[in-house]
Order: sequence, then structure tokens, then C-alpha cells
Amino acid sequence: MIMVDLSDVGVIIKTFNRPDKLELVLSSLIGKGFGEVIVADDGERDRSKYLVYKKFEDNLPLKVLELPYDSGLAYGRNEAVKASKSKYLLIIDDDMTVNNVGILKKVLEREDHLGGVAGCLIERGKYRCFACDLKIENEYLIKYDPPLEPKFSGNIGYFEFDLVPNAILLRREVLKDYSWDPSYKIGFEHLDFYLSHKKLGKWKFAIVPSVFFFHFPGGDKKYLNSYRFNKKRISRSRQYFLKKWNLKGVVSLNYGLGSSSLKRLFLIELKKKLPLALSSKLG
Repeated sequence: MIMVDLSDVGVIIKTFNRPDKLELVLSSLIGKGFGEVIVADDGERDRSKYLVYKKFEDNLPLKVLELPYDSGLAYGRNEAVKASKSKYLLIIDDDMTVNNVGILKKVLEREDHLGGVAGCLIERGKYRCFACDLKIENEYLIKYDPPLEPKFSGNIGYFEFDLVPNAILLRREVLKDYSWDPSYKIGFEHLDFYLSHKKLGKWKFAIVPSVFFFHFPGGDKKYLNSYRFNKKRISRSRQYFLKKWNLKGVVSLNYGLGSSSLKRLFLIELKKKLPLALSSKLG
């Protein structure tokens, strides 16, 4: 394990109504030496979350932002960034646990052209890394796999992509150039963030495949149906995204690093053979 001073790293966590997962991610931060841990909470004010925060207030440099109810992921992250002072910001979701951030920081310190370096995910026992490149053709945004070109920062291997996973260590300057658009409640804020930075052309982003974060997605039925996977909410975000970028649709042709199901492999090969208008309707 690479020992690195993380006192200039602030951890940004956006949470809603998953206190069990919040407790898990905060537990994973203890003893790692982070300078700040800022939780942006736009969920319900209940005793279970209060007890979680109380449990960690003496073990972490914890600051909790109580935000307007359901104000959204992008808004919450932006408020947390405003409340932070750190040079580097680790952006994670509340359903992850944290490992080997020092490796990511080492790469950022050495590689001035990189604005952020992400790890990959271990999810339900499988290695997953949804990174891809982005291009616009005939008013369709295409997510695709570029040729893999490994690069090295010292003895640490990494790959550059236009879009990388949510578990990322960012330079603070990156968020001064462009942060998350608060018009998105849930869905498409991630894609918008990286497409905006690609358009700006100032920063590159990368993944370090040897660094991974455990990911425990899910929640109760109310959370999943009413918020996380609510079709109307995601549709509103999608329509806003398409209008903002003057697009007709989004076509996903990327396999991602790690495990892919046969169904996904078949679907991508099918979409490659179809017109973009049809491919965009297949997800």
C-alpha cells in the first residue's frame, strides 16, 4: 500500500434516505487521514441518520449540510464543494466504501494534465468500470470504447477516458471551470459533467484499474421507485440534457471494462448495425 498524506483531500458525499449505506461509507473513512468529510444531505430528518452522524462526529472531520428536501444530486455536490477548503476532492456516492485513495493522489500530483483520477468498482462480486469516450455525430451523442492505450505515472498504470466512474479524486480547479448542473435532480448529471469538460478541452480524466471501491447499490422500494429509478424524473433529466446539448438522442456502444453479460454484448453489437435513431431507443 502506498502511504500518502491525505490531509489536503476532502471527501464529498451526497446522501438522501439510505442511513445504513451512509454508515458503511463513513466507517470506511476512519483512520485514513482525510482533511474533511462533508455530507450533503437532502433527505428526511430522522433519528436513524442523526445517530449515524453522532456516531462518527468524534472519529472523522465531519461536516453535515442539511439541504432543502430532494434538492438533487448536482445541487448537493455543489453545496458540499462550496463548504470545503481542500485542494483535492474525493467525490463518492453514499453506497460505496473507500480504498487506496493515496494511489489516485500520487497520479494527480505527477500528471498535471489530468483533472481527475477515478477508481473502478467491485459490485456484487464483479469488477465493473464504466468508462468511455464521447463523440457527437448527426446530433446523437455516442458513448464508445476507444482503443486502450495504457499510460504510466511512475509504476502506476492508468487509462484516459472522456467519462469515468463516480468514485473520483478531482482537482479543485476542475470544479471552478465547470461543476454539476443543478437543473438535474437524478440522471444525466454525470454525463453532462464530462461532456461539458470535453467541450472545454482543458482537462483529461483517467481511471486506475488497480484501485477499486466496493459498491453496494440499492435501497428500499420507496427510494428505488419514487426517486432513484423513477421514470418521470429520469425522463425529465433526459429531455433537459437533450435540449441543452441540441441532441436527438444518446447511443451507448461501450462495453466498459470488467464483466459484461451476454445480453449486453449482443445488444451493443446489434446497435452498431442499426441507424443511430433506432440505436438510441435501445438504451
